[in-house]
Amino acid sequence: MNNSGLPPLNIKSFDYRKEIDGLRSIAVISVILFHFFPEFLPGGYLGVDIFFTISGYIITATTINKALSGDHSILRFYRRRINRLIPSLSLVILTSIVFFSFFFTTPDFIKLINSGISSSLYVSNWYFLNNTGYFDSSSYLKPLLHTWSLSIEEQFYIVFPLVFLPLISKGKIRTASTIISVVTLLSLSYAIFLSTMTAGESLYFSTTTRAWQIGVGSLLALYIHCYKNKEICLNSTLELVFFTTSFGFYMYSIFVFDSEYNIPSLYSFIPLILPLQIIFIYNSKQSIVKRALSNSIMSFTGKISYQLYLWHWPVVVATTVLTIKGIGYNILAIFGVFILSWVTYYMLSLLSKKAIFVFSVASVFVVSVLFVGFYTFPSFEIARSNYLFGVNASTIMSVNTQKDEYEEFIESIAYPDSKYDKTVCSNDNLKTRVDFEQCFESNRENKNVLVIGDSTGRDTWLALNMAFPDANFVLFHQSSCTPATYSFMYNTTYGTKYKNCFPNMDEILETADNTMRFDTIILAFRFFPEHWEFFTNKIPKMRKLNKEVVVLGVAPILTDHFHRYLGRLSLLGENANIPDQFSNDGTGLSYWDTKKIAKKTKIMSTEAGAKFVDIGDFFCSETGCRLWVSRDYNQAMYWDSSHLTLSALDDFQLYLKSKLADEFQLKQADD
Repeated sequence: MNNSGLPPLNIKSFDYRKEIDGLRSIAVISVILFHFFPEFLPGGYLGVDIFFTISGYIITATTINKALSGDHSILRFYRRRINRLIPSLSLVILTSIVFFSFFFTTPDFIKLINSGISSSLYVSNWYFLNNTGYFDSSSYLKPLLHTWSLSIEEQFYIVFPLVFLPLISKGKIRTASTIISVVTLLSLSYAIFLSTMTAGESLYFSTTTRAWQIGVGSLLALYIHCYKNKEICLNSTLELVFFTTSFGFYMYSIFVFDSEYNIPSLYSFIPLILPLQIIFIYNSKQSIVKRALSNSIMSFTGKISYQLYLWHWPVVVATTVLTIKGIGYNILAIFGVFILSWVTYYMLSLLSKKAIFVFSVASVFVVSVLFVGFYTFPSFEIARSNYLFGVNASTIMSVNTQKDEYEEFIESIAYPDSKYDKTVCSNDNLKTRVDFEQCFESNRENKNVLVIGDSTGRDTWLALNMAFPDANFVLFHQSSCTPATYSFMYNTTYGTKYKNCFPNMDEILETADNTMRFDTIILAFRFFPEHWEFFTNKIPKMRKLNKEVVVLGVAPILTDHFHRYLGRLSLLGENANIPDQFSNDGTGLSYWDTKKIAKKTKIMSTEAGAKFVDIGDFFCSETGCRLWVSRDYNQAMYWDSSHLTLSALDDFQLYLKSKLADEFQLKQADD
C-alpha cells in the first residue's frame, strides 16, 4: 500500500535501465585504462566518482520501490547486498592471497592478509588511509588497494536502510530528502575545505569526503520520484547536444585531471555532469543516446563492471610482480581481466542464493583464519616460507629482517635529540626557508661538509658519518630527486603526480653559505640520465659560492627489489641457485650499464667544474656487481633495488674512509 501521497515508482525504470549499464561501462573502462596506461589517461581514476553516484541512485531508487511495494525488511535488504557483492569480492580476495603467496615475502604478505580482512569487513578505505607512509610497499604491491571504494559504498549500504527505509516506508520522502541533503552538503563542504589544505590519502580514501558523491545520486532518485519526471521529452538534436557536452566534460576530466587537482572537491562536479544527465534526462523511450548506451557491448560490459573492477587491479599487480611490461602485454592482460570477470559473473549466476550466501560466509572465515594464524602462530609463516621458498627460506627471511632494521634506523634519525637530528635538512618534510635557516644555524660553530642528494645520497651521508666521526656532515636531502631544481611526473593509484625537486635551491644554498661554514659540497644520488642536465646546470652555481663540488658515483641499481627477486627465483625449488652477483651491463637484474653511466657522468661533471670520484669499484668488479656483503648469504647488499642494508653501509663506510681521507682530508674537517 502506498501511503506517501506520491505516485509509485516506474518499476521497470528503476529496476533495470540498460543505459545505466552503459554508463557503468564507461566508468570501469576509464579506471582499467588508467591503471594499465596511466600516461595515456591520467584522470581515468575519476570513473570511481561515477560509480559512487550511480550506486547512490540505484540503491535509493530500489529502496523506495521496495518500500512502497510493501517490502520493509531490512534483513532482506542486507541479504540481497551480500548475495550481490560478497561472492565476487571473496573470490578475488582468496585468489589474490593464494596467488601472491608464491611471490610476496613476509612483510608484503602480512599486509596482503591485513588488507584482505579489512576488505572483507568493508573498512579497507580506512585501513589504507592509516597504513601509508614513506616505507610502505608501493601501490603496485597492494593487490586489494582498489577495494577502498567498495568499502565506502558498503558503508553506505549498511547505514542507508537503518535510517531511511523506515522513513520511506512511512512515506516521509521529504524528511529523507532533507537528511540526505544536509549530509551531502556537509560532506561536500568538508571535501572542499580539506582540498585547500592537503591532497592524497586523507582526502582520497575518506568516507567523509566521498559521502556527497553518493548523496548526489541518492538525491537524484528522490527528485525523480517526487517530481514525476520519469520521461523528459527533448528533440533528438537537442538531446544529442546535451549528451555531447556532458560527455566532453567527462573526457576532458579523465585526460586532463591528475593529482594536482585535489579530488574530491568542486572539480569533481565536472565528471559528475555525465551520470547526472544520463540518469535524469535519458529516460525517454526514443533516444539516440539511450540506444547507444544500451547496445549489447556496453550493456554486457556494464553488467560485469563490478567483476571487472574487482579483477583488474590484482592483474595489474601481478604484471608488476612478474615484471611483465609492454603495451602488447597490457592489452593481453586487459583481455584476461574480461575473461576472468565474465567467468566469475557466469559461474556465480549458476549458484543458488543459499549457496552464494554459504560461500560468502566461508570465504570471510578462511581469510580470518589466515589473519589470526599469522599473528598467533609465528611457525605458520615459517612453514609457509619453507614450503614456498625451500632452501632459500632462511636467506629471504634474513633479507626481510635487514629491510626492517634499515627502516627503523632511518625513521629514528629524525627523532628529536637523536645523534643526527641537527644535521638533517630535508625537503621531505616540506621545509620552508626559515626551517633551513634553523637547521643550518644549529651547525654554525662547526666546519661542515654539505651533502646534497636523494635517499641513496642519505645512505652515503650515513656512511660518511660512520667513516669520519670527527667531521660534521650536514645533509640537504629530498627523496627521489637529483640535486637540482626541476619537476617530473610519476603515477600513483589516485592519479598522476608532479614532484617538485629542491625548490628554491639557489636561495637555500645562499642561506647555508651565510649561516654556517663549509668548503665542500658532495653530491650523491641515483644518476638517471634523464636528469643529468639539471644537476650539471646547477654545479656552476654551486661553484660561485667558492665551494669545491665533488660528485660521488656511480652505484648500480637493480631492476627489482632484491627480496622479491629471491622469492621468484625460489619457485624453481631445488634447481634455484642463489646468485653471488649480477651483471654490470644493463641486462638481467642490472638496471643500467654502470661503467658507461660513470664514464659519461665523469665527463659531464668535469666540464661543469666538479670533481668526480668513482666509487663503482666498491659495488662492482670486472666480472659483476655484489649482491652480498659476505659469502654466507645472510648479509645482503640491498634491501630493495638501490638502498644499502645496514651491514652494507658498515662495509661502505670502511671503503669511503680509505677512498676519501687522502683526497679531501676529511679527517681534518673539524679543524
